[in-house]
Amino acid sequence: MTTAALRPHRADLVLNLSILALYFFPLGILAWFLGSRDLALMNAGVMDPSGRGTIQCARIVGTGSAIASFLVFLMFAAVAAAVMSAAIGVRALF
Repeated sequence: MTTAALRPHRADLVLNLSILALYFFPLGILAWFLGSRDLALMNAGVMDPSGRGTIQCARIVGTGSAIASFLVFLMFAAVAAAVMSAAIGVRALF
């Protein structure tokens, strides 16, 4: 197959999503999913492999930002639960 017959890569889109994921949690999951899917298509020979390095980097950044955002969300939820339990007088929640 020639390069013209292959689907174009979406490296720039995945990279932009992964960078924006540092501020918006769902975009990290989307960048992680799209990066993994594009790498699978490149390995299958369906997508243009010229953006492989950028997509690998963007997938790593998207994965890291999604995990970090989820951990921050859990921390805020734990603090909110502690504050609510203190407000209603529950002593042994944690």
